[in-house]
Amino acid sequence: MPRPRLGERQSRWAQELGLRLRRAREDLGLSRERVARQTPFSVETLRKIETGATRSPELFTVLAFAAVVSVDLDQLCAGLLEPAAGITEAP
Repeated sequence: MPRPRLGERQSRWAQELGLRLRRAREDLGLSRERVARQTPFSVETLRKIETGATRSPELFTVLAFAAVVSVDLDQLCAGLLEPAAGITEAP
């Protein structure tokens, strides 16, 4: 079954997430090759996520790369997603 087309908001989200992941990697002075070697994923997969070419990256793929560069999912996603309409935080 084909995936539904993603909107512009999701595209911007994926680009920002990739940029944050790349900055974390670069801050540690790590190459894409070194990071990818520590995961079951390829350098090309990391490149696509970092550049936003993958507009809907798989959660476990992102988690694997994030773990290598010592950044948690909360840091990567902070402020990226808008709350769903009509849903409020629990008291």
